[in-house]
Amino acid sequence: MSTTGQPNVDRAAFLNSDDAFQFASRYLIAGLTTPGRRRADLNDRPFFVSHGEGAYVRDLEGRRYVDLNCGHGAALLGHSHPDLQAALRRGIEMGILCGQETVLPSRVARRIVEMVPSADLVRLMFTGTEATAAAVRVARAFTGKLGVVKFEGHYHGFNDSLEFSFWPSLDDAGSRKSPAVKSESAGGIPEASEYVSVLPWNDLNLLEDLLKRTAHETAAVIMEPINYNSGAILPRPGYLEGVRDLTRQHEVLLIFDELLSGFHTGPTCAQGYLGVTPDLTTLGKALGGGMPIAALAGRRDIMETLAPVGSVVNQGTYYGQVLVMHAAEAFLDIAGDPILWEQLEQLGKWLYAGLHEIFSRHDAGHG
Repeated sequence: MSTTGQPNVDRAAFLNSDDAFQFASRYLIAGLTTPGRRRADLNDRPFFVSHGEGAYVRDLEGRRYVDLNCGHGAALLGHSHPDLQAALRRGIEMGILCGQETVLPSRVARRIVEMVPSADLVRLMFTGTEATAAAVRVARAFTGKLGVVKFEGHYHGFNDSLEFSFWPSLDDAGSRKSPAVKSESAGGIPEASEYVSVLPWNDLNLLEDLLKRTAHETAAVIMEPINYNSGAILPRPGYLEGVRDLTRQHEVLLIFDELLSGFHTGPTCAQGYLGVTPDLTTLGKALGGGMPIAALAGRRDIMETLAPVGSVVNQGTYYGQVLVMHAAEAFLDIAGDPILWEQLEQLGKWLYAGLHEIFSRHDAGHG
C-alpha cells in the first residue's frame, strides 16, 4: 500500500489481490470487467492473475495454478503458445491495422470453409453476442418470418433476440411442456419475448408439436449442438437428425451456436463430429487462440442476405483486425494437425478416468 492509503499502481509492479481489488473497485463496476468473473468463493471478488504460461496461470502473489477454465474455452491451446506469439508479432509489424481490408480475413475464412461442413461463406466479427444476433437477423430476412425457437439452458449472448431462459430457477421456468420465456436482463424490449419460443432440449416430440403450430411464423431454431452451458450435455441419439428433418420439412432454418463446441470436438466442430449440418453456424472463442473473435458461417444463399449483397447490415471498424486475424490463422493451422486432437482426446480420457475414480472412492454417484 502507498502512504496515502491507496494501492500502489505502478504499471511495472504486480499488486497483491487485495490491493488490486481495492483499486479496481474505484473505477470498475463492483471491481469487475464483466459480471461472470465474480466469484462467490472469493467473497464476490474476481480471481486476479498476473500472467499465463502453457497450462498454468499465476496469481498476483506468484502462486501457480492449473488453468481448468481455459478462458471459457477460448484458450484451447493454453497460454503463450509460440505459434500464436509469432503470429501476433507479425500483426504488430503490419501496423495493427483496422478499418482497411487485408488478405488475412479471406485466408481465415477459407480455412473455416474447408473445415466446417455448413460453411460456404463467412462473416468475421468479434463477439458471440454479435454473431448470434446477426444469425437471427439473417434468418428473419431470408425467411420473411420473425419467430425464433431456443432451448432452456442454452446461452446465446445478451442480445434482444435471444437473452431468454439461460438458467432460470424452477420457480421462473414454468412447465416442462411450455417453459416460460424468462428475460435474463433488465432494459430489454418487452415485446421481444413475443417472438421467442422456449423448449426443453432433447425432446423431439415437443419441437415437432410446436413447429406444426408455428412454422408459418418461425424463422429459425437455434441451439448448442452440445449443451456446454449446462454442463456439456450431449444430444440424445437421433435427436439432432430429427431436428434437422423437422426444420427442413417446415422450411425453418437450423442454427448451431458453436461458440463453445466449435473446435472442441475436432477440426470439423460439433456438427462434423455428430454428423448433422445446420444452415447457419456461429463460431468464436477457440477460433482466435485467445484473441477476441466470432464468425457467422453458412449456406451461400442464406449468407448472401448480408450486405453489401443483401439488405442485412452488419459491419464494424475492427472486423478483420490484423492481430486477431493472424492469431486465428495460426490457430486454424494448428487445428488442422490431427496430433492436436489425439492429444486432447487422451487428456480428456485421463481426466475423466481420474474423476470417476475419485467419485467412486468417495461414494459419490456418477453416470
